[in-house]
Amino acid sequence: MEIGTKKIPISIHPFFLIVVALFSFLSGKTPILMGIWAIVIFISILLHEMGHALTALYFGQKVRIEFVGFGGMTHQSGRSLKLWQHLLITLNGPLVGLALCTLSYWTLTLVSKETPPLFIASLQILFWINLVWTVLNLLPVQPLDGGQLLKVILTMCFGLTGTKIAFFLSLISGALLTVYLILTPYFIAGILFMLLTFENFKLWREALNVTKSDQNPKITHLFDEAKRALSVGDSSLALEKLVQVRTLSKRGIVFIHATELLAELLKELHEERDAFELLFPLYHKISPSALRLLHDLAHQTEHWSQGVEIGKKVYQLFPDYHAALLNAFCHAGLRQVHPAIEWLKCAVNEGLPNLQDILEQSEWDSIRKEDEFIQWKMTL
Repeated sequence: MEIGTKKIPISIHPFFLIVVALFSFLSGKTPILMGIWAIVIFISILLHEMGHALTALYFGQKVRIEFVGFGGMTHQSGRSLKLWQHLLITLNGPLVGLALCTLSYWTLTLVSKETPPLFIASLQILFWINLVWTVLNLLPVQPLDGGQLLKVILTMCFGLTGTKIAFFLSLISGALLTVYLILTPYFIAGILFMLLTFENFKLWREALNVTKSDQNPKITHLFDEAKRALSVGDSSLALEKLVQVRTLSKRGIVFIHATELLAELLKELHEERDAFELLFPLYHKISPSALRLLHDLAHQTEHWSQGVEIGKKVYQLFPDYHAALLNAFCHAGLRQVHPAIEWLKCAVNEGLPNLQDILEQSEWDSIRKEDEFIQWKMTL
């Protein structure tokens, strides 16, 4: 879709069409009414998202609209906006729905007896869809517009603390709505809000790690520069920028992400010990992929105790022969024969190739002459 000289890409996922078709089938009594329901649903969601998109375009953003699942999403990118601009972008979607609801109701009051029944039915459908959807969409649950508005308003009032409060209130609201809807005939809506509540729990936990440095334009700009340098293979520049990010931020989400990237870079530069010492203090907070990297680093730098500690969690996330084998190596380094053998058995069960070659590696030297290890090898 093109507005003036600016385009708004629109994509429609197949599941959205399935949901619309199913909802129209359940709501319409005749094929014609089913078609009207489908058209009105699509137009209402499109105009709602256009309310977001056009406002974002006005503020110089690039936008695209995506029809997914049970509704639409407007994605935006570009320069950083002020909070009041985010507020208007978020608010103008529900305002469009409210305008459609008001317009259809007002038009219904003007119809006469000669008005075609299908036209009246279309107005009634337009009214109810926009009334119900606008009310639901303004509930204070992320990622609904109500949840987004709550976050922006509380952030405007209380800064970063307001953002964290908004995520917590969104979590509580989602949980209460889930319980209420599951105990009513609207069971399916309850399931949907249960999924949203689960996502809100993750958002709330992430928000607890957010600091003021995560919202510092200088720090986020440096981090973006580091990622661009990595994308073009400029390791030295990326290293410099990531060190600056860590120095300026000290803690927070950007600090953690910068540490993860820096550890990966140091490993590539064969500075495994520095990478381990950088990453290990954050191992309770890093991503699963970074945790797996840390497990490898613990093995390579012979931090056996830490490797055992990390390895249990890694195997829960990645139950494969590589994680199991590293756990076996770490236990062997600690001269813990039985756990080493059990983890090695686990690695074999997970598809470990070339077992005989692996048994020749130096990691087993500390337990190679132990009776239990010798006896187990004889059973192979």
